Amino acid sequence: VCRKIDAGALLAPEELEQANLCREDLVRVYNGIKQLGRFQGGLERLYLTAFYPKINYVRFCAALDVLSELGLIHRSRADGRVSVVQHPPQVALTASERFCMLQKLDA
Repeated sequence: VCRKIDAGALLAPEELEQANLCREDLVRVYNGIKQLGRFQGGLERLYLTAFYPKINYVRFCAALDVLSELGLIHRSRADGRVSVVQHPPQVALTASERFCMLQKLDA
């Protein structure tokens, strides 16, 4: 589903539901990463450790993309490290192209 979203492909109704990211999902993922501190071990492990079954994997990955885009988390795709930025900027969710795109998909 994430690849289809990135490619701008049409999503089936059940895929739209999986990708329907909301503010609460972002808060849940941000606070979960903050509680864990610096995490290393890959996204699947991070998801299973802290977020399953509270949020589905597609929303989790989308939330990481949005939080990273907004400068709220550091994310290294090379070694799987994820951490919260020490002094995060004040940002609006609408500053994220990814978040706005996902909101349009839901409309």
